[in-house]
Amino acid sequence: MEQSLLNLFGKRYNSSLLHGPWTIVYGIATLIILFIGDKMKQLFQNKILRFCLFFVTSFLILSILELVAGIAIEKILHITYWDYSNLPLNLGKYICVPVSLIWTVYAVILNYALYPWLKKIIPKIPKWVTIIFVIAFIIDIIYSIYQYLLYV
Repeated sequence: MEQSLLNLFGKRYNSSLLHGPWTIVYGIATLIILFIGDKMKQLFQNKILRFCLFFVTSFLILSILELVAGIAIEKILHITYWDYSNLPLNLGKYICVPVSLIWTVYAVILNYALYPWLKKIIPKIPKWVTIIFVIAFIIDIIYSIYQYLLYV
């Protein structure tokens, strides 16, 4: 999402370890958000309680994911993709409250607005389209690992 917006405004930026249009951390976060949303629907009938718990849980889990991903990327690849040290309410280099709130709003939009619509659309996507994307993703992973190993 951020990559597409930056590209739209003519700024070249790659927020991913891969070369394609996907960002692994965002994909993992999206899957976690959808899982949390489904579990909350199963566990809580009260919509207000469910929403509040979803909001708080998403905030905490997405913050932890961003922290773990930032540390892992820096330790393994010696790259710093983001640094929130100069932002208010930062909790070190990798997380800060304002950015975590932005991710939480994304989680709410994804879970309550986009996901119900996507559940209707996804079954209509032909299998061959999915296969092409999976093959492209696997090729990108292999190519990215190969390039990384060349420069280590």
